Amino acid sequence: MTWTILWSSFAEQQIANIYAYYVEEASVKVAKKIARGIIKAPDSLIKNPELGQLELSLIDLKIEYRYVLYKSYKIIYSLDHELSQIRIADVFDTRQNPKKLKRKK
Repeated sequence: MTWTILWSSFAEQQIANIYAYYVEEASVKVAKKIARGIIKAPDSLIKNPELGQLELSLIDLKIEYRYVLYKSYKIIYSLDHELSQIRIADVFDTRQNPKKLKRKK
């Protein structure tokens, strides 16, 4: 079974925000490197989608969320076993207050 990765528009917007931040605070080169790293991090899930740890702060939701890390960013995803899809829901900077993870998307 081949799994595919789908990014939510919310997760894509988070990457755009991260990119814009690093362009302003560092450089375009740094911003590109970080954005590419975030985008490539879920590739490790294609062979083993349950590789990521459970996101315990979202355990009370109906959907089971897991995450993989890239530097200080959690790439939060869920699995659709019927469609063999890895659905990226959010990219969260772990340096923030964890309570912000439950923000409305």
